[in-house]
Amino acid sequence: MTRTEPRDTGDNLDALARCDNNSAPEPAARAYAQVLGVWLATRLLGFAMFVFIWTRQDMGRYQRTLEGLGRDSSMYDSSLWSYLNWWDSYWYYRLAQEGYPSVLPDNVLYANSVGESTWAFMPVFPSIVSWLSSVTGMSYFPVAVICSLIFSALMACAMYKVFRLSLNASAQRGYLNLGERSTHRIALITVLLYGLYAASPIFNTGYSEALTVLLIVLVAWCLMAERYMLLLPVALLASLTRPVGVPIGAWVGIWWVVCTINDMHTDERGMSISSFGASLKQRWGQLASALLVCSFAFIHPLHAALKTGRTDAYLATELAWSGRNVADGHHYIVQWGQGLHKSIARPLPETLYLAAALLVFALFFWWLSRRAVRAKLHPVLLIWCWCYAAYLLIFWYPQSSTIRILLPLFPLALLFALAVRKSHLLLWGTIALGVVSQAVWLYCLWYAAPAFLRLFPGASIAP
Repeated sequence: MTRTEPRDTGDNLDALARCDNNSAPEPAARAYAQVLGVWLATRLLGFAMFVFIWTRQDMGRYQRTLEGLGRDSSMYDSSLWSYLNWWDSYWYYRLAQEGYPSVLPDNVLYANSVGESTWAFMPVFPSIVSWLSSVTGMSYFPVAVICSLIFSALMACAMYKVFRLSLNASAQRGYLNLGERSTHRIALITVLLYGLYAASPIFNTGYSEALTVLLIVLVAWCLMAERYMLLLPVALLASLTRPVGVPIGAWVGIWWVVCTINDMHTDERGMSISSFGASLKQRWGQLASALLVCSFAFIHPLHAALKTGRTDAYLATELAWSGRNVADGHHYIVQWGQGLHKSIARPLPETLYLAAALLVFALFFWWLSRRAVRAKLHPVLLIWCWCYAAYLLIFWYPQSSTIRILLPLFPLALLFALAVRKSHLLLWGTIALGVVSQAVWLYCLWYAAPAFLRLFPGASIAP
């Protein structure tokens, strides 16, 4: 993750300058108009898929599922707005209407464990939607969808900016020989591929994913641009939109460590106490910002503890979706074996599932550490991929939402774009694969569920 020397491939700064002289930069307004055009196309595709399955859906199925879980289904009807606010949107709506409970409910499915409640969800997105709903007089569901679409458009523009910064950084290090127009084209392709990811139709619904990823991308920009004061409100909002405070805190802290090491390497005194002191004096603001960002991860759990009088209220509620209990222990890393064994329900030992999961993560981390990958991503983006993947390894319980939970790994889209950019066959094949993956994801988790999820008896019923 530290700076590496350019390879001797002829991709030097002189070649880059010659290339840039022969390719005028894309005007900013036109470039962002193209980004929005591409993103609109992906969202129209997602909307068309939703409409197609909505017209063929048994709209009472979800209401019966809710009632079977002891939940109120009266807010749902047969409209498209209701359909776009299934699953977790139910909890955001309840949070907007009722707030957080002061007493943790009992679990109706699993004995001796805490039940599902709004404590598992962060307040920023439903608060924004609720406020706009009261201002405009519109009901919650359409406002939630509109907010998600607007946030996703802003996210696409922010991604485009960050991807260009990453590509330019790689070019300056001599790894890529790109002109302005090539950089624009690759960043645009990256936005397109991200918009065609299997779970990207979630940006058409009343979920908070669009706002979350937007804020994560803005954190990346703040780190790249060294805007550490602006970083604070952005990271705070991100930590209170989805439970990403832990990986963001680790990300910002590790970036400070990387910057400090780079300072010491470039200092004529080398790796010494004096060079560390000089770097610390120069970067005290960055360090203070990093420490504050780390503290943001504790705000929501502390709020839950204070309001319910139970210190583990947030953890107990998060465990509710998988029927686990705080007192049971074994909630970190090993849950990959437990969750896969329970969900797939095949006669294989948990240790085998855990070993398979650990192998997948090991291969992913090994791939990230390869020089070819490190050369193509800005160190800030690379560190985020490491931190978020490690966070999933330690804390995530594998379930039907896993594909959606991978959305914050947006830098990987840039690697795919770089891999397919020179081949029309690969590019169009990847686009087609993305469209098919969205159709399959929507069919399984929005149309056929919960019947589809009965194939996986232990899986949580949510996309």
